[in-house]
Amino acid sequence: MEFEKKKVTVIMGIYNCQDTLEEAIDSLIAQTYVDWNLIMCDDGSKDDTVTVAKKIAEKLPGRVLILQNKQNKGLNYTLNRC
Repeated sequence: MEFEKKKVTVIMGIYNCQDTLEEAIDSLIAQTYVDWNLIMCDDGSKDDTVTVAKKIAEKLPGRVLILQNKQNKGLNYTLNRC
């Protein structure tokens, strides 16, 4: 039986993670499954997390969507928004 490969959407809540975000995305890129999209939602970060996320999105055109909460709403809200 053959299984049809499906596109996978990865969701990621991000908050004050400018120093580790790129490493996390590199881990996703290194996976053997290649048909994926990424939705990141920033939960009101106070550091440069959004800037880092935008630079990552520029390197992966058409694969990354970035959402932003104006203020910190918590992980559940942030992931549901994705």
